[in-house]
Amino acid sequence: FRRAQILNTNRNSGSRGGLSYYENLKGFSTKLTGGLEYSGGLIAYWRFRINRNFVLSQNQKITFIHDFFDDTRDRKGQTAILNYDYSFSKTKVFRIVNEETYRDEFNTFETWHGFTFYHQLDEKNFMSYDYRLKSINPAGRDTFYLDLHTSTITYRRLLYRKHLYGEMGPAVFFPKDKNFEGLLGFTFKIELILGNI
Repeated sequence: FRRAQILNTNRNSGSRGGLSYYENLKGFSTKLTGGLEYSGGLIAYWRFRINRNFVLSQNQKITFIHDFFDDTRDRKGQTAILNYDYSFSKTKVFRIVNEETYRDEFNTFETWHGFTFYHQLDEKNFMSYDYRLKSINPAGRDTFYLDLHTSTITYRRLLYRKHLYGEMGPAVFFPKDKNFEGLLGFTFKIELILGNI
């Protein structure tokens, strides 16, 4: 299940932890995140993120992100992300998403393309509406093929001092191995934001 990561109003710094860390390294920011997620079983995970924003105008930007991740199912790997954001206001953002992930476990590459609309309801509550296409490139193959498309609605709430968040929401999956017939799913997640380092 692809998690939609809700924006903070302080999007340029990339910091939601509110701690006294160095926020930029030659224009780049870093963040360490860990948490628990229930999606077909309980998973503990961590993610180290490097990102940089390139501002195009007052309400447009491109963001480059590189993630290193691992979890208790030993699904470690790396993700490169290039997103385009258009801000209608401080609380409403439309994003075009482009991601490519390499997973050590399967020795495969996968890509995600789609769009997300983020809506910050107030200081503690957030919504996101998401549609994605997933393509994969198994080891030994030269081309990608469509494996899944999915639609999700995610509710996110700040639980404690901008460090602890809860997230849940339904999703509809259309997997290739089910002839792209719709399957309903649900995800619940608790996330601890450790902040910039």
